[in-house]
Amino acid sequence: AGLVNSTVIVYYYKNEFYFPFNELCDLLEINSKIGKNIITGFNGSKSNSYKISFNPNKVVLSDTLKNFNFENFLKTDFDYFFNSKFYDKIFGMLLSTNFSTLTSSIQSRELLPIYQRFQREKSYEAFAKRKEKEEAKILYPRDRELLNGGIFDYNIGYTVGGGQNISSFYNFKLGGELLGGDAQITTTGDVSVNRSLNNNIDYLWRYVFDKNDYLRTVSLGKNSLSGIYSLNYTGLKASNDQVEPRRTYSTRKVYEKTEPNWSVEIYISNQLIAVTTADEFGDFYFDMPLSYGTTLLEMKYFGPNGEYYEQSRLYQTPYYLLRPNEFIYFGDFGNVSNLDKYAASIKGGYGLTEWITTELGFQYLENDISENVFYNSTTARVFGEYLLNLTIAPQAYYKFSADVLYFSQSSFGIEYTHFTEYGYMNPGKIDNDFGVNFFIPFKLPFSQVNLKGSFDYAENSNVELFDYSLGTSLSLDGFNPSISYNYIKSINKNSFYDREYIDLGFSYFIGSLFQYGNIVSGSLISFRTFYDTKNTTIFNIIVQYY
Repeated sequence: AGLVNSTVIVYYYKNEFYFPFNELCDLLEINSKIGKNIITGFNGSKSNSYKISFNPNKVVLSDTLKNFNFENFLKTDFDYFFNSKFYDKIFGMLLSTNFSTLTSSIQSRELLPIYQRFQREKSYEAFAKRKEKEEAKILYPRDRELLNGGIFDYNIGYTVGGGQNISSFYNFKLGGELLGGDAQITTTGDVSVNRSLNNNIDYLWRYVFDKNDYLRTVSLGKNSLSGIYSLNYTGLKASNDQVEPRRTYSTRKVYEKTEPNWSVEIYISNQLIAVTTADEFGDFYFDMPLSYGTTLLEMKYFGPNGEYYEQSRLYQTPYYLLRPNEFIYFGDFGNVSNLDKYAASIKGGYGLTEWITTELGFQYLENDISENVFYNSTTARVFGEYLLNLTIAPQAYYKFSADVLYFSQSSFGIEYTHFTEYGYMNPGKIDNDFGVNFFIPFKLPFSQVNLKGSFDYAENSNVELFDYSLGTSLSLDGFNPSISYNYIKSINKNSFYDREYIDLGFSYFIGSLFQYGNIVSGSLISFRTFYDTKNTTIFNIIVQYY
């Protein structure tokens, strides 16, 4: 590629050319280290390592587990000289020499480190130009209409069960723009074999205000209560929360360390965001944009002598963690149709700092034990990866939870709830509920094995409930088998009940089977079976095709 144009000393001996090993490695940025009767290094990555020993004369290539002996070489006080056949075997390089012009050329079947660096630098130029581009301006803003557009969606089904259990169901939805907002009306129902009819009609109209931080949306119709306990109601909702899905959270300054003067590429979700160079002490820093959900940070390190390695980090930002100084509120009022009661809720959340968000709220349900519930919920992220939440609602419950997602993708969680009332927020009439869960991945050369489990304990004065689960899953090129053991136990003063079963299944991405079939490409098939270990019987089989 014309990247190297340098003068080197080449020996011509017994009709063969001998090239300096250490000097060529320096020019091509291949890692090499000459010791006593041995040369070690790697070509591009440490997995592509080599070892040349001179007692006996032998080469070991780790990437292909290939060994070979050699005989001819020359040695000076500063370097070893090998013929072109040697370089072809160890690096896949073809060296040709023109004796009349005293020039040599190198061709390689694999990308050499110097060429990889050249490609990176070209991508850096494209990256810099991409950052300079301005965002496209909106030339044609949206115009609101009194009535415009529309969608129609339907779903009709027919079910057959044992005996006379036959019924049909339907779902029709009509939507469009109405009075500048989006509106929809839905009707759902079913008809059983005895011709009994169950029909329900729901509607929703929502108006979004442009660039208004005080009132952004108003919804009228079937909504979901935004308070401490969600209920579906028909009524009015108002909020200043943004309509678009939350994406960008904040920017965090990250300090890292590597070897002095190494180059570092920083990627967020496989997209290059920055390129930097460590100082003479190996320190470097960069601004990392944190996104809601899970942010995958990858750092690729490049040394001056062909060294290379990678590191990855995971950062979790839940959607209820607000930006610093951000304030949002929700107001709800309406009728809960299945309870035939009126409900109301109002809550406000505020981002105190980048790592602490607090909520204050009030929820009301007509004629209930927990009729008026005042609450405070505070979430904190400590040490970068631990999420802590404390919810205090004296008229309903007290709850504490802690979650952590490590850089290795391992996660652990714990939650404890103490209930103070048996109202609608506690339908199981539980006094205390305690649960833990974990997820641990193990990376293998050909796959990843996941171990997961959970434990839950709930009790009141009359009953104790235990729920255990332990399972594992494997990912093998689109084929994902899984197995889990589950045990449920209930103990009260007069009875005892327990059940244990095994959940065995797999999923397979059919697209990896039929690479050229447009009909099934991208489809997924899954199979699950549930086996009762106490009664030694299969009680459920599920086969699904997506």
